Amino acid sequence: MRNILAGALGALFLAFAAPLAAQDYVVTASPLAEPGPGRMVPADTVVSLAAGQVLELIGPAGPARIEGPYEGAIGAALGGAQVAAASPLAELVRRRERMTALGASRSGDAETATETQLQLMADGAWCVPGPKPTLFLAAAKADRVVALIGEGGSRAEIFWPAGASTAAWPDDAPFTAGARYRIAMNDVEMPGELALKPVPAAAAPAEALPALLAAGCLAQAEAAVAALAKGG
Repeated sequence: MRNILAGALGALFLAFAAPLAAQDYVVTASPLAEPGPGRMVPADTVVSLAAGQVLELIGPAGPARIEGPYEGAIGAALGGAQVAAASPLAELVRRRERMTALGASRSGDAETATETQLQLMADGAWCVPGPKPTLFLAAAKADRVVALIGEGGSRAEIFWPAGASTAAWPDDAPFTAGARYRIAMNDVEMPGELALKPVPAAAAPAEALPALLAAGCLAQAEAAVAALAKGG
C-alpha cells in the first residue's frame, strides 16, 4: 500500500514540476476561423480583424476586446505583457500539464478522466452552486478507502474498489459554499485540501469563465473552455 501511495505522490511531484506553457489568453468570441472560441493562445498570436469585427478574450487582467480594423499581435493590441506565473489563466495551463502527467502515469484505466470531474489529487477548488462533481482518482490494483475530512474533524468515507477511477460525491459530506476538506487515503492524509467556493450563476460559458478562473475552480473552467470550443 505504501508503494501505491508513493507512486501517486511521485506522479504529483513530476506533474507540479512541469514547465509552464506560454498561453496568455482564452478566446471567448471570435469572427475568425482561427483562433476560434475556446482556443488558448500566446500574446504574440497575430490576428487580422476587418472593420466592425470584434475578438473577445480573457487574459491576465480579465475580459478584453480587440475591435477591427486591426492587424497585429493580440498582446500589442491590449498593451499586455506575458502572463504572470501566478495568474489564474497560467494556473489553468499548469492544471492541463498536471493532468497530462497524471494521465501518462496511469495504466489499465477503464475510464477516461474528463474536464468536469474533480481530480482529488490535483484540484483544490470546486465552485457552487451547481451539480455535485464526479470524483476522480487514478485506478489502483487494490481497494481503497478515501475520506473527506471536514474542518470540525467529521469524516465522509468513500469505499473505492480496485480498478475504479470515479466515485460519486458522498451524501454525508456537506456540499455548500465555504466548506473545506482535507483528503485521506487509507488513513494517510494527502497534501493540500479541497475548498467549495461561491460564484454567481452564469447562463453561458463565456460569462462563467472569468469567475471560475478567479476562484481557482480549474476543472469547471476547463469545461467552460471546452464548451466554448464546441460553440456552447
